[in-house]
Amino acid sequence: MEKQNKGQVDEFSDGKQGNYQRALLLGGPMSRCGLHIDDYGWTSWIGVIRGTKLFYLWPGDVDRMAAFAYNDAQATKPGQGMALYTQFDPFREQSPEMEAMFEATGRSYGDELWDWEARDALSPQRSTPLLPVKPVECITKAGEILVTWDNWHTALNLEASLAVGRSYIDKWGLPLLLWRSMVYRPNFGAALELTANVLKRDTAGKTTFFDALKVVRDLSANARDSGSDEWPRAKAVHAARAAEVREMPAEAGEIFREVAAASLRALVGDAELTDEGLDALAARVAAAALSDEKWVP
Repeated sequence: MEKQNKGQVDEFSDGKQGNYQRALLLGGPMSRCGLHIDDYGWTSWIGVIRGTKLFYLWPGDVDRMAAFAYNDAQATKPGQGMALYTQFDPFREQSPEMEAMFEATGRSYGDELWDWEARDALSPQRSTPLLPVKPVECITKAGEILVTWDNWHTALNLEASLAVGRSYIDKWGLPLLLWRSMVYRPNFGAALELTANVLKRDTAGKTTFFDALKVVRDLSANARDSGSDEWPRAKAVHAARAAEVREMPAEAGEIFREVAAASLRALVGDAELTDEGLDALAARVAAAALSDEKWVP
């Protein structure tokens, strides 16, 4: 049995909860959870209180269609955005083709050949799907904590187990959360609501969000320059939503319209959206918030 609060991204974007969720995980011997990624850019950890768990983890930016035998219809849910769960079960015997695909990489996630700097949390390269690699295996025992971060992962209980977990948004995960939200969510307004509530909750001088936009800009620029399949999707969202942002109602607030426009420019990797320009907009947002000016819908 697993008790977990799902839909946290939607609740956070609606301003109904803080930027975290908690989970209580109970399982009998040989029970498991499906292969999944904790929503968008959320960082997660699991602490085992009793028992032993075997985890398999893949990078969050792995080519899920190739690695997990997805087709495009499975990788995205019509009208809902990116699918966060798969039917791929690494604990079952895989086909020779699947085994050969993982072996062909010649390396595993996190092994001695892994380039951590090239795929770190803020790396623009994360917008280019990574070729399939063998997963890292991790056995977690009572008293130990595994940080799953923004990785695809699944767990098998090697014995009856009790664990607790927590997922949250931090400044490292926020850029990929924003980028994926804008690229994959069918309703761009939901991404703007998320933007507004991140800004409302940001206690670090309103800079965290704009630092994230710098990374979003670089993610999209990399997707464009590398010929990533994500680039046509980003362009399509920009084309579909640019008029929507220009026609936002006056009650949304002039500064928030500027923030929304900057978000769309970041989505297409606009080189003229400079760090200095985003810093200046961050200062304006901070000043408006301090003066109680209405700047978000």
